[in-house]
Amino acid sequence: MLIVHSHVQTAHFFSFYSWSNLALSTSHLSFYMLYQKKRLLSKATLIAFVPYVNIFHYLHLLS
Repeated sequence: MLIVHSHVQTAHFFSFYSWSNLALSTSHLSFYMLYQKKRLLSKATLIAFVPYVNIFHYLHLLS
């Protein structure tokens, strides 16, 4: 009886462990996606600002 009980406990523990692992990886994935989106946004901002910087640099060279 005790052996069966411990086996059930182990099974419960493993299912809980896998569920928490799944939840953790899901949250990590969503954080990673947010981070990538932020990086993409900053990269786009950078690309948008580069021409202005070049123009100002060019004007500075002319003066």
